[in-house]
Amino acid sequence: MRELLCSSTTPHKKIRACGSAQDGDLCRGGIILYMLPDLQLNDHLRLKKPHPCGSYEWTVIRLGADIGLECKGCQHRVMLTRRELVKRMKANLTIREENKEEAK
Repeated sequence: MRELLCSSTTPHKKIRACGSAQDGDLCRGGIILYMLPDLQLNDHLRLKKPHPCGSYEWTVIRLGADIGLECKGCQHRVMLTRRELVKRMKANLTIREENKEEAK
């Protein structure tokens, strides 16, 4: 996990690129830890930038140290480290679908 120094011992939310922390992020003893996403096979993800085919949506096809993704537009497959995926991921659409089912 990536670590940044923090003078607080309370939980924070997000870490900006400059290294500051906000509410919700894990902060222990002045060190802020990035939270890696909890993924499962066949989760549907939306990334921040589109694939050259124009699709923003991907499916998780492999889990491990590297995450395998398949583009939903053209079925192209790529491998990303978990840290790289954290930077590129905008939303996990599967979690949102589960939340909608629970609300019903």
